This record gives sequence, structure tokens and C-alpha cells, in this order.
Amino acid sequence: MNDGHPRLAVVTGSDHSAAMLIAERACAHHGLEVDVIDLEAACLPDPAPGRALVPPAVHDLMPWLAAAEGFVVVAVRTRSLRKAVFWCAEAWRGKPVALVSDPALLIPSAVDRMLLRLLRQEFS
Repeated sequence: MNDGHPRLAVVTGSDHSAAMLIAERACAHHGLEVDVIDLEAACLPDPAPGRALVPPAVHDLMPWLAAAEGFVVVAVRTRSLRKAVFWCAEAWRGKPVALVSDPALLIPSAVDRMLLRLLRQEFS
């Protein structure tokens, strides 16, 4: 999957044009390998603590997230991101995450608090 270049996952849910622009620039200007991952299309189920079986959608998504050395999260709904962090917590652990959103739609401090809560729940 990797030919020696760092691998970046651009995770999106609604703004595919922004995600594609970031991916193109990361490839062209920085030599990164980039995967664009649409969390809405992944159809992850709601978190189910204690669930014994991992859903097929999680099995499909996990290798892509695990291969990334860092993430750029672009205009993803909180619920989709929460599902991805819940089901694929190990893939996010210890990797840098950048958030890109329309400031008119999201309040940065609210996003920061949401991510901190998610990460504390999953990684503590």
C-alpha cells in the first residue's frame, strides 16, 4: 500500500470538493500518498459497547485508517466521526489529526471539546 511516501487519510463526509482539493495538493506539493475516505458512504453502525461481532463495514474501513500516518478531517458530521473513532479507535491512536471545516457551520471550540471527549473515552 505504501511505496515509501508518508500516507495521509483525508476523511470527509459531506464536502467532497474540499477533500479532493486537499488530497490533490498533498500529492502534488508534498509527495504524500493520499486516501480520501467518505465516512457517510462507509455506513458505520451506531456504537454498541459490548458487541461481540465487528460489523462488515468496520472491517472494510479499518485497513484504510490503519494505513494512514495522519488524518485531515474535512467537514464531517459529529455522528459519523464518533462512529469512526468508536469502531476504529486503534487506527487513530497516536496519529496527528487536522480539522478543516466551514467556520459558519461549526464552532471550533465545540469541535475541540467533542474530539477531546471522544479521544478520552476511547483511549483512556
